[in-house]
Amino acid sequence: MTELSFAKQFLTTLDTKPTKIPADHVEDPRNYPAHSAYILPKMPKPLAKKQKLAPGSERSLDITLKSLRNPPLDITLSSQSPSTSILDLKTAITSQTSIPISTLRLLYKKKPVSDSKVLKDIVSEEEHKAEFSVMVLGVRRLSKRVRKRSFHR
Repeated sequence: MTELSFAKQFLTTLDTKPTKIPADHVEDPRNYPAHSAYILPKMPKPLAKKQKLAPGSERSLDITLKSLRNPPLDITLSSQSPSTSILDLKTAITSQTSIPISTLRLLYKKKPVSDSKVLKDIVSEEEHKAEFSVMVLGVRRLSKRVRKRSFHR
């Protein structure tokens, strides 16, 4: 059988079949091929159970504040309440180093954190330690921002 005769025979066979499936066509679900159930993979570690603390007691966090650039800082604040704000951490840095609060920026996991945030919003419940990076904005850089704001008004 040549390719040409095969193609002609195949096309005539297709012409005898209906081209559209009617709107009332229903396939019997019993004729579908059987599929095995899909099982989800196991989690790498089980979910942590919430620890119930005694009434009136709260978990505490050890906070490490490090500066990656000048001035070099390595401050550890132990036993911080989860309701401690980022502004309170900046105040603690200022009291120890005399760097103005307006020039400090705190980063958690390389992302900036606003002053209004609280530690329990940032740090997960099972963590007992948190490390923040401290950025100290230069006076020159800060004055450029102030100039830009006043110039665009």
